[in-house]
Amino acid sequence: MATVARGCLPLWGVWDPGSDASFVHEAACPGASAIGLAEPAGCSVVRSRGQHWSCLQLWGPCWASVSCLEGYTWCTDLLGWWGFMRLPVKNHAERVLRQWACLVKDQSLADKNGALKCTFSAPSHSTSLLQGLAALRAQGQLLDVVLTINRETFPAHKVVLAACSDYFSAEVTLDLDCVQDVLGAAVFLQMLPVVELCEEFLKAAMSVETCLNIGHMATTFSLASLKESVDAFTFRHFLQIAEEEDFLHLPLERLVFFLQSNRLQSCAEIDLFRAAVRWLQHDPARRPRASHVLCHIRFPLMRSSDLVDSVQTLDIMVEDVLCRQYLLEAFNYQVLPFRQHEMQSPRTVVRSDVPSLVAFGGTPYTDSDRSVSSKVYQLPEPGARHFRELTEMEVGCSHTCVAVLDNFVYVAGGQHLQYRSGEGAVDACYRYDPHLNRWLRLQAMQESRIQFQLNVLCGMVYATGGRNRAGSLASVERYCPRRNEWGYACSLKRRTWGHAGAAAGGRLYISGGYGISVEDKKALHCYDPVADQWEFKAPMSEPRVLHAMVGAAGRIYALGGRMDHVDRCFDVLAVEYYMPETDQWTSVSPMRAGQSEAGCCLLDRKIYIVGGYNWRLNNVTGIVQVYNTETDEWERDLHFPESFAGIACAPVLLPRAGTRR
Repeated sequence: MATVARGCLPLWGVWDPGSDASFVHEAACPGASAIGLAEPAGCSVVRSRGQHWSCLQLWGPCWASVSCLEGYTWCTDLLGWWGFMRLPVKNHAERVLRQWACLVKDQSLADKNGALKCTFSAPSHSTSLLQGLAALRAQGQLLDVVLTINRETFPAHKVVLAACSDYFSAEVTLDLDCVQDVLGAAVFLQMLPVVELCEEFLKAAMSVETCLNIGHMATTFSLASLKESVDAFTFRHFLQIAEEEDFLHLPLERLVFFLQSNRLQSCAEIDLFRAAVRWLQHDPARRPRASHVLCHIRFPLMRSSDLVDSVQTLDIMVEDVLCRQYLLEAFNYQVLPFRQHEMQSPRTVVRSDVPSLVAFGGTPYTDSDRSVSSKVYQLPEPGARHFRELTEMEVGCSHTCVAVLDNFVYVAGGQHLQYRSGEGAVDACYRYDPHLNRWLRLQAMQESRIQFQLNVLCGMVYATGGRNRAGSLASVERYCPRRNEWGYACSLKRRTWGHAGAAAGGRLYISGGYGISVEDKKALHCYDPVADQWEFKAPMSEPRVLHAMVGAAGRIYALGGRMDHVDRCFDVLAVEYYMPETDQWTSVSPMRAGQSEAGCCLLDRKIYIVGGYNWRLNNVTGIVQVYNTETDEWERDLHFPESFAGIACAPVLLPRAGTRR
């Protein structure tokens, strides 16, 4: 018996017309074993017992193969789905193949181990197949997709569409040359997955060279998420982008959008000015719009040398009336530093929208080390995990007090050499300008003060109580920025030092501290600037000194400090807040560790307590505890670079990285 070479015939059989017997059907496997052939699963054998003629009838694919067995011969009709061929029972393989040659276009013979086989194809099959599929579609059978074009629908078979056109099956390939066309088609057809794919591709492809073009696409197709990404990238790299050719073709409204923003990073005003002038000079038709563009340059924050050497020398700043006014405003602002509070405008605001925590001075507070620090540290933004050095004070100081007015930081009093008493108190007062990173020495206070309070109220800076070499103080003085003068206001009802203070609702509140009696450590004083009078309010629940007060969302929080008992001191962990409307105190979650003589300020609805002295450990500490005023929860993930007491803290808008020189 010859070796069998066969194709995948799902159904086949043998018919012997010379026999008077009907078709004999046998199961696939038994039938195959009866004749020595293992046919594919699912086929059936029809066989007669005659020995005259045999006929092979096929149902299945349009290819098959022949096997030469003793007493049996099979072949296929290759011109359709099924057919039959009459052959003598006993014949030669060569004769069979010659008969097949007239039926096929392609044939191959091989003699291997005595086996002959034929491979062939049926060209008409594809036509028959498509005719059958067309008939199915006409009858509405097995349809699985509907195409809609101009509100007209076309039911179809998915497999036919996919086989006929890559449009229905190919993967989308994107590059910068074709993405705009693909995106436009996807937006038009509302193919959201493809739109999202294009957006992600463009975000990944964003660079200094491509940013503005991508921004144009985002605007054209109203892709808000992509536009936000473009804006954020442009704010970070504006000066590099301004050197590109595409920048010169930026629409006026987009240029103004960027120049007026506080989100620009690593940009000095003189560099922004040069970029704006380059854009204006590219097209003479833009000259009449010069003031509309340059009004967003913050000339008052430039260095005087830049104003003189690089700004006023340009024709555009001299010929345009409004531009001349911007230049005059800048000169006046810098010539009259004590009147800068009166000249506030959008052009005097530092480019930043995120406040930083700024910490001034401090002392290691040991008997062997009486030094004080001149370093100024910053926590760049809420959520930052590390402090970094910002600048230095002109003179080192600890237990100084700070207050912020129009984003200028007033630093007053304290001591330049660490003393346990008030001997080292000073009257010095400085103003720190974060716009230009400059210090300005102001008129000194009327009295030297340490462990007092400095607060801003109604455009004035108030210094209350404290102590000095002469002892504790009840006096209150206020500073007028315009006149650069300190003058006295209504004194406290009692001498007080080591107290805390905060302004809220147009009034000044002072709590606790050392006074005359133990009750003074719980007292709350309230100052009305209109009446220039002090009055007592509901006392705190806990006596405390050397603590902190912070106003937040209409509440005034009292935190930290210590409590004296005979000859010992204890940390006060209790925290409470005061509501001016109801004149009541409410307790909230306590601190995790004690901190007195610590820096404290509010930053993005969170209260930061920095450093100070821990009486349980009897030592200075560098911990930073953070209280969330919305959730009433404490965090303790930060550490100040130094273990200091007598730190002063304030929230300040600092220029974004790179603008300081």
